[in-house]
Order: sequence, then C-alpha cells, then structure tokens
Amino acid sequence: MPRKIIGRKPKGKLKNWDAQSMMKAIVSVREKKMGLRKAVKLYEVPQTSLQRFVNSDKTPEECVNLKVGRKPVLPANLETELVEYLIEMDDRFYGLRRDDVKRLAYQLAVRNNVSHPFLNKTAGRAWFDLFIRRHKKRLTIHKPIGTSYSRCNGFNKDAITVWDCFSP
Repeated sequence: MPRKIIGRKPKGKLKNWDAQSMMKAIVSVREKKMGLRKAVKLYEVPQTSLQRFVNSDKTPEECVNLKVGRKPVLPANLETELVEYLIEMDDRFYGLRRDDVKRLAYQLAVRNNVSHPFLNKTAGRAWFDLFIRRHKKRLTIHKPIGTSYSRCNGFNKDAITVWDCFSP
C-alpha cells in the first residue's frame, strides 16, 4: 500500500510574499533607513522572515532565493548521474526494480563519501518515493519484464527500416 504522507505537512503556504518587496525591506532595514516593524508594515512581508534575513550574512538576492525544506541526501549531480544510469539501463532493455534503485543509491553515496541516513546497505522507501517525485518527468515506476535475446537483437535499425513508416 503506497504511503501518502511523507514527512510533516506544512501549516500554511511557505514563501507567501513578494520577492521584490522582501529584497527592498531587507536593504532598507540593513541600511537603517527604517526599523523592522515599519518595514514589515510598509512592504507587507512577514516579520520573522524579515528578521531572519536581516540577521543573515547572505545578500538579499540569496536570502529571497533560498529553497525551502530539507536538502536531498544525494547532491544534484549524483542524482542526475543516477537518473541517467537508470534511463540508460532501461534503453538497454534491463529494467531495474525498486530495491535495485535503492541499493544503487546507497552504493553511490558510499562511493562518493556522502553522509547518509541509509540503513542495511539500502536507501529507504521514503527516499525512493521522494526521488521519484523529484524526477517524475523522466522516470516512471513499473515492474520490469524480461526481454528475450531475440527480441532485443531484432530491434535494430536494419530490421526497422523494412517498414516504410519507420524509415528515417
């Protein structure tokens, strides 16, 4: 049975403010043109978010463009490498199961010295669900079926050009 809730639900919409207004508010408070409360009322931004951004060392653009939520376990470049590998294996008629993908993720994390919360030499179900959700445009979940050697061997350019509708 698939799980529906992964992690906690947010209480409200996050980043429910205008980015330009927030940047103007950060600059005006940092340059001491106005106080925090006055900037909150004038630019209509949340007080706690503005206070956090004013006290940070980052530029206003970096503060506004921060991503909300936890960071993925694997960095973006390793995740794209894993996605490319999965697509390549599928193109070669070798579909991988859910457990195979979780094992590959663990091995990739260990090989690249990435700190990870994986147990039993495999990634967890929640990691897999979130991974598929992040890459749902490129990956789909389906049970792999065996492909015979003759079918793989027969699926080549010479065999396909026999039909006129498939000719390049």
